[in-house]
Amino acid sequence: MRATVLGVERGGVKIQDINGVRTIPADIVINASGFDASYRTALASLPELLTATGLDAATVARSGLAVDDNGRLLSEPPDSRGLLYALGFIARANHGDMGTVNIIGSVAADIARDIRGAV
Repeated sequence: MRATVLGVERGGVKIQDINGVRTIPADIVINASGFDASYRTALASLPELLTATGLDAATVARSGLAVDDNGRLLSEPPDSRGLLYALGFIARANHGDMGTVNIIGSVAADIARDIRGAV
């Protein structure tokens, strides 16, 4: 679908396309339009999110998040129950960053299957 995203709101994504402005229903929204170093689309700042999960923001800023090839964090805090994932330029797997178009789609699908299986 070719559209301009106007924002995320309760229940979906507000867009403008050739039919006008409307809301596309969504439970989860993933911004895959490119690297946003400011993380301004997040509900909380990246350091706040990392601190809340017990991760050190300074270390992550220097070296990224160590993940397996399926996006699962390798060094998760003990109370995370194995449900922390990272994808994109912040994630570093054994073969380098996970921000390329070739990788994002397959890893995102693996993460979705893993989350679906855990619920």
